[in-house]
Amino acid sequence: MSLLDPIYNNDSGTVYAICNSSTSVDCYQKLQVQIGDIAIIMTLRELKSFLKVLRQAKKSCKCNNCKGIQVLKCNTQIAEVKFKVTQTIINDLEELIMGTLFHEEYVTVLNTNNINKK
Repeated sequence: MSLLDPIYNNDSGTVYAICNSSTSVDCYQKLQVQIGDIAIIMTLRELKSFLKVLRQAKKSCKCNNCKGIQVLKCNTQIAEVKFKVTQTIINDLEELIMGTLFHEEYVTVLNTNNINKK
């Protein structure tokens, strides 16, 4: 049975670790990124790639014809997802992923040093 362990959330979404049991040892192999009504299953590596896509999108066209709306592409091994986003949403998604990566590194440091998180 898989469990969803919330890692980080903000106004744009929530990221969950997909755990294979009630222990945290099996967590963080796959992550579920919930953005509105859409859930995307990603590995940590794919999440880092998505962060690069977000950062590249921040540098894209800012002309008046685009009216501040951009198309953000997120490709995984199974699907290609496209989002219409504004600069505010891009910033929120970047913060969501950065918070998730920080939390994952924090848990790794605790586990490496045999420190129990309570």
